[in-house]
Amino acid sequence: MVITLTPNQKNTTPKVIEALDKLKHSGGGELYFEKGEYHFFKYGAIEQFVAVSNNRSGIKKIIFPIIGSNNITINGNGSVFIFHDITSPFYVYKSKNVIIKDITFDRAFSPIVNMSVQDKSDKGFKLLIDKKQSPYYVKNGNLVFEREWGERSTAIKKLDLLMKGQHLVQYLFAGETLDSTSNLPASFMLTDAEEVKDGVYFHYRENTQSKCVYEEGTELYCLADGSDRESDVILLSDSDDIKISNITIRRGLSMGVIGQLCSNIEIDSLKTDSDFYQDSTTLTADCMHFVNCSGFIDIHDCLIENISDDVINIHGVYTSLKEKHNNKLIVELKHRSQKFFNPYKVGDILDIINPLTYEVVSNFVVRKSEIISEDGSLVEICGDYTNTKSDIDCGFLIENSKRMPNVNIYNNKFNRFPCMRVSGGGKIVINENQISHCACALVAVDLAQFWMESGRIKDLVFTKNNLQDCYEGSFINIGISGMNDSDAFKVHNKIEILENTFSGIKHKAIKAGGIKNLIIKNNLFNTEKEDIVLVDDKIISKELC
Repeated sequence: MVITLTPNQKNTTPKVIEALDKLKHSGGGELYFEKGEYHFFKYGAIEQFVAVSNNRSGIKKIIFPIIGSNNITINGNGSVFIFHDITSPFYVYKSKNVIIKDITFDRAFSPIVNMSVQDKSDKGFKLLIDKKQSPYYVKNGNLVFEREWGERSTAIKKLDLLMKGQHLVQYLFAGETLDSTSNLPASFMLTDAEEVKDGVYFHYRENTQSKCVYEEGTELYCLADGSDRESDVILLSDSDDIKISNITIRRGLSMGVIGQLCSNIEIDSLKTDSDFYQDSTTLTADCMHFVNCSGFIDIHDCLIENISDDVINIHGVYTSLKEKHNNKLIVELKHRSQKFFNPYKVGDILDIINPLTYEVVSNFVVRKSEIISEDGSLVEICGDYTNTKSDIDCGFLIENSKRMPNVNIYNNKFNRFPCMRVSGGGKIVINENQISHCACALVAVDLAQFWMESGRIKDLVFTKNNLQDCYEGSFINIGISGMNDSDAFKVHNKIEILENTFSGIKHKAIKAGGIKNLIIKNNLFNTEKEDIVLVDDKIISKELC
């Protein structure tokens, strides 16, 4: 069955909902869009609670609900899809054989506000903001932006400030707020806002943790929409055999593509287009993010530029053992961005890890798992222990290491982004990519602290990549969170770094630790510097690498 829609300036959401329902009940088919411009509003969208890792779980207004459906193709035929309000464009859940192709994603309004730093002193600083481009006002020390969907006030949520070009992040609290200052990954300022000519002046409070880290004249932007990651472009969950092809993102509110508990995903020719609007960023969070997926993930022939977070992040989730019983574990999702996400399925074989030694002391075979707390932080897992080597205590880490994919990332161009992060127990091959202007070209770090993202690597090959202009730290960073490389436990198995070209080295080319079998061969380092390769905190001659 093929259902065809034609362009119009009205709300297309109800027609999409109706068409997808027909395709679902007919066993599949194609939703075909005649080439043109389509607008999608929240009115008529499906509302459903969605638990999504590394984002804000909650009620989502879904425009394209592909739920419990098989053999569905969404063919945009080169059309432009413009999304309004705070909505979730695509949600693929418990579905198989889904194709999404030939679409340009856009938003009616930019999710960001551009600004620059002025009049910096020990007492505060001013942010120059174009009020016509980004309407705002100040009330009771709070800064309030007027958005299409409503108001964005610092009374509710802090501002995430980002530096153009280098993605240096600092958090800004203005006035009294409901938001929390605890457990933040970057420094924050406590201030009171005052509207002045051409902008807003922020007076430091006496108890501020830090002061403005940016120099006068620095161009910044903040995320006026989407700082809670509540509107990913394409969300895939518990689904198999997905292909995303020839997709362009001009403006995305949150992540580009996130997949969780899925198997077999191919992403071909995904592109971000920052030139269309000359925006500072195209996506306010990760471009591609995958959590406890399996089978394979293939990412190729993509052009990703100007994004605010990781270009790719592939990882699992650590939970912390709270209670143990004969045939039951109560585990806790420690990071707030993981609440309500259950990373376990029936049949999974979990690793129980001693956090003091990183040794796997037992396995646990899952027979049943479910979220059991109102705040979404506790998971009850029923099953059976196997291969137990020593006592198991509360606080031990639980990892679903075998639910991780084989990964192929090849023939892509990644430019102006913070990092690419990969991990997991599958075979990971990253080859023949052009990677430039980033904080770190490759991060392979087990994050058992703060983010609680599992990252033990079994087999990684990083080869024939062209790396240019890494502005922070090292081009390649491999290790264990919270541990010096010289003392790091050997939790990564085999990592090969072969035949890559490194140019524009400002600090280190390679910094690695915690690896049982590390092979560095036949790389080209375009620099006169000698101390550019560190393994276990020891300098390795670049001639040997």
